[in-house]
Amino acid sequence: MPRSWMRPTEKVVRAMDEAVSEMTDMNIKPVAPTDDEHGSPADKQLMVRCTQPEKDLWKKAADAGNETLASFVRRVLNECAIRATTCSHPRETVKFYPWGTPQFFCLKCGARIDMSQIGQ
Repeated sequence: MPRSWMRPTEKVVRAMDEAVSEMTDMNIKPVAPTDDEHGSPADKQLMVRCTQPEKDLWKKAADAGNETLASFVRRVLNECAIRATTCSHPRETVKFYPWGTPQFFCLKCGARIDMSQIGQ
């Protein structure tokens, strides 16, 4: 290596040493998930096509709730899915069909449900 290359390298090393000496905490800390409310990272992706006005509206709603857009969309979809797949009608509206695989059906909404969901 030519001698002329050594001087700039030495200057860079000295500058880096100075910068590091001023840093107080060099420990590595785990990063907490920011958009996962249940602590487990969301590891699957879903592509949703929407218009720019829709995306802007969703972003405003997420910002109003102090959420990320991904967290907002996931929360809203989960709430809708729970409403769509669970029955809140009283026990009297449920019909039991014992043939084949025993199943319960709500006579009001037509949902196939299990007994733990009835009347909740």
